[in-house]
Amino acid sequence: MSGDGKETFDAVRALLRQRRFAATALMSMAITAADYGADTLLPSLPNLSTPIVMLFIIPVIYAALNFGVLGSLLTTGWSMALDVPLCVVEHRGWVRVIQLLHWGLLASVSVFTAVHVDRSRRMQHQADLAAEELRASETKYRRLFENNPVATVLLDESDRVVEANPAACTLFDLPPTRLHGCSLADLLSIPAEGVDIPLQETEFTGVIRGRSHTWVKVVSTPACARADGRQVFLHDVTAEQRWRQNLRTYASSVLRGQEEERRRIAQELHDDTVQTAIQICRQLDTITPLPRSASALEEGIRNARATAKTLIDGLHTIIRSLRPPVLDDLGLVAALRQLGNGLQTRTGTPVLFSASGVERRLSVEQETCVYRIAQEALSNVERHAHARHVQMEVSFAEHRLDVTVLDDGVGFAAPSSRQTLVLSQSLGLLGMYERAELSGSTLTIRSGVGQGTRVEIHCPI
Repeated sequence: MSGDGKETFDAVRALLRQRRFAATALMSMAITAADYGADTLLPSLPNLSTPIVMLFIIPVIYAALNFGVLGSLLTTGWSMALDVPLCVVEHRGWVRVIQLLHWGLLASVSVFTAVHVDRSRRMQHQADLAAEELRASETKYRRLFENNPVATVLLDESDRVVEANPAACTLFDLPPTRLHGCSLADLLSIPAEGVDIPLQETEFTGVIRGRSHTWVKVVSTPACARADGRQVFLHDVTAEQRWRQNLRTYASSVLRGQEEERRRIAQELHDDTVQTAIQICRQLDTITPLPRSASALEEGIRNARATAKTLIDGLHTIIRSLRPPVLDDLGLVAALRQLGNGLQTRTGTPVLFSASGVERRLSVEQETCVYRIAQEALSNVERHAHARHVQMEVSFAEHRLDVTVLDDGVGFAAPSSRQTLVLSQSLGLLGMYERAELSGSTLTIRSGVGQGTRVEIHCPI
């Protein structure tokens, strides 16, 4: 016997052992007995057999609903085996035809009902399996959600917390009932004036409200269990932020120390070396008028004075490069204008300088950083750009200073990231970015091969 045949045989044997199925067989036998009795005892009423035969629909449909296609076929076959021979023997003419048609209709209804029931049962079984898999998946997800060491919250479509794991409760120091219904804006803030929580961003960094010393990195993804919500992971990055702050403070102190040292060296050169050279020039001036017979000596003295003058000019250049006095005495605008004039004097490239807004002094660190960035930008123009025109713009707004250095030179491929600058050894540009970050400014460099270069500095006041 093949595998399918054995399975069918086992299913039939299992059906025959069920009392309910045996009851349907007995019901069919009772209906057959009633039909036989009507035909035998009441031969004058041949039409009475027709409604009795229709009673077979009860066991047949019952078997179809409770035992499926196999039970329906067995019950229908058993009933037909009992009653159809009686119909053929006892009835004639149209009565026999009508009863046979009834049996055909009954068998068709039985099979149709059984097929529909089996299909419904299979679909229900598949639905039950899917529901069980879903429950298992939800249980697994719940276990992962609860045991995740990273603070995790689920947000609904209005970006409010509907669930929070124990790690999130610990991070915010709030029970789940207090977290439910809160938005990210209620829990976090960004430590910058006028900046709101970027609710639609997939990643940003903020601080916990009321605890500015606790930094968190927020990573948002679509929620697995909620098609209309989001799952948000909150990583505690306080240690990393403190390390960055310490590094920034250290770098700022190093730059501040460099500027102070430059100021000191410039002052010493001005007060000592330059004054000494000036004194030499004056002494040479006092002995310059000599007799004509001493013309050779006079020429040597003039040459010595010229050398001393060159020394003075060189020292003044060093002093201005170390720490331009005009930056401390007259302010940033005058110092930037002097940078532009110096470039025009050295190279002959026209530099158009413009300033707008109400000029006001910035902190020493901010003025120094903006000056050094502009100085590096003009140095790059002088060394690499081969520009025909240079434009410098200084604009004072209510809460911001904007400085722009624009040239029409050969340009270059602007770097896409800091890592690119490090790999390409572009230390000058890297230093410009670092100075801007240390002063709280924003630096933007736009350039392209053959398109010139635009350097923009935006410094908050």
